[in-house]
Amino acid sequence: MHFASWISSLTLLAASAPPSGEEDVRALLPEATTVRSLALAWPEEELRAIAMAVGRTEGPDPAFQYFEVEAAVDGKSAKLRAGLVPVQGKWGAMRVAAAVDERGTVVRIKILGDSKNVAEESFLSQFVGRWAPVQIGPNSRLSLSSLVEKRKEAEEGSGEEAAKLRTLFHLKEKMDEIQLRADGLLGAIDRGDLQVAAAQARNLSKEIGDVKPLWKDFAPVFLDAKDLPAIQALVDATSKACDEVAASAGKGDAKATRDVYFQAVERACGRCHGYDDHRLRKPLQKAIGEQRDALGIGQGFFLVGHDVVPAGPHTIDDSRVVALAIKEILLRLAK
Repeated sequence: MHFASWISSLTLLAASAPPSGEEDVRALLPEATTVRSLALAWPEEELRAIAMAVGRTEGPDPAFQYFEVEAAVDGKSAKLRAGLVPVQGKWGAMRVAAAVDERGTVVRIKILGDSKNVAEESFLSQFVGRWAPVQIGPNSRLSLSSLVEKRKEAEEGSGEEAAKLRTLFHLKEKMDEIQLRADGLLGAIDRGDLQVAAAQARNLSKEIGDVKPLWKDFAPVFLDAKDLPAIQALVDATSKACDEVAASAGKGDAKATRDVYFQAVERACGRCHGYDDHRLRKPLQKAIGEQRDALGIGQGFFLVGHDVVPAGPHTIDDSRVVALAIKEILLRLAK
């Protein structure tokens, strides 16, 4: 689906949320001891800015509900803020619930209703935790249409900036896929499902290997030609480390497989992300992030295919609806 076409189709339900919003919050946070619903008023200017940030160009605001919650988080009592938004997805009506702590870190997200794969932890984990790859940042309040225009420029443009945008978009998409697959691999190891872990490791090795052609595009735009061989070697080393995990998992030793993962894969990833012996003279991950910010496509747009990996190949539309609903909740909870 073309990016311009789905923005107008994003529909957040105007109808009231289910009578018991508190019940949904308790489903989100079963350990809650206190749940208070509060009616807050947002300035019209703020609501318009949030609507633009989530690509809602027409139609009413969703029936947002705000809650203050006391709950045990990691064994300690904590004061949380929670939000609830009803949305209409391809599969039916859903309610998106999210809670943040006093620092604004996402503690938990839950999808209730006809949610299909978008309720799976592997999808929602992108938004949860202090180091979540997708979170509210400096660019989050920009109009979503501005990113769509950047996408269009990348797809149709022929100049230097278009080439930079195209390369950064492709690289970010691939790295997001790799991160989710790596999370899935570690999850399989932790569960002791070594047969799945072996398959995940082999797939991860291939995914990382597929990054090499992207670096050939990246190098002429951002780096010097002499920088490429060293980076390609780091990619090869990371791919090989995943093969080592697959071999260890095949032997049926969960502890040894976990050790190999952290000693080989994590270190290999760190060496590549931290590599700074190139023209930009900064750790590679930081250098790329700065280039994204400079071109106006930094983190925080919550756009599937940009910084959000969809829940699955047949859930693109619902993944977008849920991701933007999460963004709406977090922008409101940030106030």
